[in-house]
Order: sequence, then C-alpha cells, then structure tokens
Amino acid sequence: MKLLCISLNQQDVAEYKKAPTDISCLGIRYLSSYLKSKGHKVNILFLAKPYGKQETKKELKQINDLIRQLAPDLISISLMSNHFFRAKKRIKANK
Repeated sequence: MKLLCISLNQQDVAEYKKAPTDISCLGIRYLSSYLKSKGHKVNILFLAKPYGKQETKKELKQINDLIRQLAPDLISISLMSNHFFRAKKRIKANK
C-alpha cells in the first residue's frame, strides 16, 4: 500500500536552519518507520509554517500536484488542535 503522511506543524523554518534540533513530529516519523518495516511505501510531507500562517494558493496547488504524482492509496494528516483550520483548508483544497 502507498501512504502519504502529512505533518502540519508550526516550526519556524528560519530558526530550524540555525539550530536543527527539531524533535517534533515524532509520532508520524515512528508510524512511517513501522509501516515501512511492514513493506508499505510511505512518504512524509512536512508542511512547516510559523504559527497563524496558512498555505498560499500557489503552495496548495503545488501540494495537490505532488499528491497526484505520488498517487497514495491513503493519506493521513498529523496535527495538533491549533492547526485544525489549516488542516480543514488543506483537505478542502485537495477535492
């Protein structure tokens, strides 16, 4: 089975480049590793944005194009409750 795991987090990309010690998104990383060990093909898409920011229309189109290219059988989205509206917009954009 081909799976795509999407992680919504609020990592500040500029700060991460200064000190790449990010240990967030461990759950999705563990899940991916386990599924791969069982023979599944797994891709993870990290959508890092500063808090309160959402994807632009251009970014949403690029994400949709990537999803179509990967053609996963199943898509999962990992998020915390403060990313609910961002996830909702992300899901609607893929219809």
